[in-house]
Amino acid sequence: MKKGATMDFNNPEAFTKLIETCSKYGVTRFISKNFTLEFGGKVIPSLAPKPTAVEIAEADKKADDVEKEELLVTEQKTKQDLLDEMLVSDPEEYERLVVLGELVDGDEAKVHA
Repeated sequence: MKKGATMDFNNPEAFTKLIETCSKYGVTRFISKNFTLEFGGKVIPSLAPKPTAVEIAEADKKADDVEKEELLVTEQKTKQDLLDEMLVSDPEEYERLVVLGELVDGDEAKVHA
């Protein structure tokens, strides 16, 4: 489009052609009397597709699953750390609890309140 040229902004084909041409030639900003068009690879939040209720529910479930897994890993690590500490600080009690079945020797621990 030449400087000073006019364009019918109500014509979708012409508007599409303008956007394609700007993209093709690496234009980062197009300013007109009526509007400003900026290119930069960013999605404008108001134009971003809105997630569906199903997508939101799936994302929430995935986040919950990740959180539960992280909690389990943390809990298992904490239990193992306590067992490792008991094995060093009080090996007799550790062995007594293993014999009684209160602890399972190895990575897995049964904890009774």
